[in-house]
Amino acid sequence: MRRLLIVLAVALTSVGAPLGQTDQPIAELLKIHQYDLAAEGKALLEKEARAASFFLIGGLHGDKETPALVDSLWPTVGYQYLAAEMSPWAASRLKVPHVRGSDIEELQPHSLIRQLAEANPKNRALQSMVDSAKDGYKRTLAPRLLELASSMGEVEDSAPGGISLRKQVVRTLEIEVERGNRQGNDRLAASVR
Repeated sequence: MRRLLIVLAVALTSVGAPLGQTDQPIAELLKIHQYDLAAEGKALLEKEARAASFFLIGGLHGDKETPALVDSLWPTVGYQYLAAEMSPWAASRLKVPHVRGSDIEELQPHSLIRQLAEANPKNRALQSMVDSAKDGYKRTLAPRLLELASSMGEVEDSAPGGISLRKQVVRTLEIEVERGNRQGNDRLAASVR
């Protein structure tokens, strides 16, 4: 509910009419000020992006419209890099030089662990982590995996996406432990971390 209120507040403040000072229903006001993103909305976004140092586009997880919008805007806005809501490891696997990952590896932490373990075949902690997640990753494994990660010591590391793979593994597990400790909708601490 908190997210809905924030989005609604942003939508209402961007309409230009303070609450209580119009007779028009909110739905009408929003329709008046909405843009067709394939036409005049796209032109507006391109203009705004060219005038700013950075440009943020947010979307719902799993939607098809946001990636399509980014793909259509990217060639015209002139930025050097695109930061995507994916891990640096996942972004590096896309083989697209201008995409940078800016999130944890939420979907496949076991793949990061496996890659780090392959570079360090004699590291017992890493091999134990691989064994623990051999059937795939589940959040309930995060505390044990983080405990093992803290005992891995010095490792041969790489930096897919420009960030240490070791660091990506540890940060992902820290956040996953935090998420596992939260009850209900109180996941803000994990998101902030």
